[in-house]
Amino acid sequence: MILRKIMEIYQHNIKIMNNSITTKNPYNGALLEKYLMHSEDKIDSILEVSETVFNDWKHVSLKKRTKLLRNLGDVLNNNIERYSKLMTEEMGKPITQSRAEIKKCIKLCDFYEANAERFLSDRLIETGAYETFISYDPLGPVLAIMPWNYPFRKYFVLLCPH
Repeated sequence: MILRKIMEIYQHNIKIMNNSITTKNPYNGALLEKYLMHSEDKIDSILEVSETVFNDWKHVSLKKRTKLLRNLGDVLNNNIERYSKLMTEEMGKPITQSRAEIKKCIKLCDFYEANAERFLSDRLIETGAYETFISYDPLGPVLAIMPWNYPFRKYFVLLCPH
């Protein structure tokens, strides 16, 4: 129900924006990029694919997932200037803050790569029951409506909880 309401709002905004979103440099107003909006059918397709991918991904070993997290940290590290410049151009964020945001994301990748196994392993806990344990299981696709002022870090809040 909530997703349907979001879709209605989204579709209304498409009409207002003539089926596209443009990004402009807030400092000088220069046009940076124009993106076409997705149709409702395309959004449905993306949601279906995300569910299919999740059903495969939940069986991938933690070791392989943490290796991918390391790779992600490397990609961020190798592109700090590129991504920082993009944030600064699109948002007007000072370049030093843009760099700091990327570096925080790299630190999250490092931290969770090193600690994921300990954090996500099942734990037996003492209760009055015969056996009680805590287990962390994949949730599936997550819809997040987030603020725009931390364009990289907002995704890492979901990817690497802190």
